[in-house]
Amino acid sequence: MNGNAIKKFLEAVENHTLRNVRFYFLSFLAVYAWNTSSLSNIEHHLVSQDKETLTLANKVVYITDDGRVIEAQKQQLDASKNGQFVASVLSNYLIYSRADLTNMYQIKYFTTQQDIVRQNKKMVEFLQDYVFIANPTKEEKATMQKVIDQFDSYARYLFLGLERNAIPHLTNKHHYQIVSYVPKGPNFTIEIRVPSISTSRTNKNAVVTQTGENIIKAEGYFDITKRVNTNYQGMKITNLFIKQVEINHEDKGMETLSTKEKQQ
Repeated sequence: MNGNAIKKFLEAVENHTLRNVRFYFLSFLAVYAWNTSSLSNIEHHLVSQDKETLTLANKVVYITDDGRVIEAQKQQLDASKNGQFVASVLSNYLIYSRADLTNMYQIKYFTTQQDIVRQNKKMVEFLQDYVFIANPTKEEKATMQKVIDQFDSYARYLFLGLERNAIPHLTNKHHYQIVSYVPKGPNFTIEIRVPSISTSRTNKNAVVTQTGENIIKAEGYFDITKRVNTNYQGMKITNLFIKQVEINHEDKGMETLSTKEKQQ
């Protein structure tokens, strides 16, 4: 091989090598760009997933009574704006007359205080919506049982009150008055007075009309994850005290004809 042939051979080898280097370099750049793009897409996807996960974590899904599925934003409700709501619930669901308990005198007698609760739709609704908690924690279960016991004591008071004719027969409740309402974050304490006019028949067979004030004190909190259709703010009661007006048997009231006949 002469010198020119060797020179041409070396040039051909050099050109071939350069072409290969360029090819591998360009291939490397293409692969690098594709990997960078893929990593960017993956990172963007992961960030989007994280955002979606955070969004889902801040929401709660619940099923309404008519079967609709509703997604709501989780939030800690501020109890400071709900005083009227609390007072309205307590005055509506508590304080009962004989007519209320006996379904306008259709129920003739009760064997226990539990019978009173079982046969009274408003009492059952109050316990289900504002006291009971599904899948409670140990602490929630203890608090729930405490309120159930308090309500059972109130039911016993009503049961014994019917026997001794202490529960007013017909009661017209006036608009409640909020004596105090102390909110603290989602928690609250409240005292309300519910004025009423009641008409009853005393043990002396006299019809009396009385005015008085029923007292309700309660503690509780708001948790939107515990809401239902009839309790859309998730209010739960953790402590309860009730004092209601009784019949004043010392009031002579309006004597009935049978009483006058007996005196004659």
